[in-house]
Amino acid sequence: MKKTIATMCLMSLVTITMPVQALTVKDGVDITVIPNATTTTKDMSEYNIQASIKEDVIYKGVKIFQEGDKAILTVQDYEKAGFLGNGGELLVSNGYAYDTKGNKRKIMYSKKIEGKDKNWVKVACATGLILWPLLLFGFVKGGEAKLMPKDEIFATTMTSFEY
Repeated sequence: MKKTIATMCLMSLVTITMPVQALTVKDGVDITVIPNATTTTKDMSEYNIQASIKEDVIYKGVKIFQEGDKAILTVQDYEKAGFLGNGGELLVSNGYAYDTKGNKRKIMYSKKIEGKDKNWVKVACATGLILWPLLLFGFVKGGEAKLMPKDEIFATTMTSFEY
């Protein structure tokens, strides 16, 4: 009995001291990200948009990214809606997703959102050359570009990493 217990203790000591082989996650792993709140070009104050991972990402049987974990979307450029019915534009590309261990991983994607143009404004202004009061329609702004929480952004990991 003593030999059995001593052997089990020795085996557990050996397995504890053995190094665990790390999993190398290749670049290009697909991640679906959704924004946490609505973002429009009208109220752009920051270039980072808080988001979360939509569903679990499993790589070779190991959960790398978990549903609901934090992600950050980066606004590269934006243009507010302008006069003469011109719509706004929002370009969101690249950002970060946090894995299940809490490490920040760079993700790659690109999404351009365009607000709706109001074409009738241009027609009204063109006819305003004849009927000058119609020129006042030139002060009408187009629609703002909106990134909604229901919008899915399909991203991939940018680099390989050890997990």
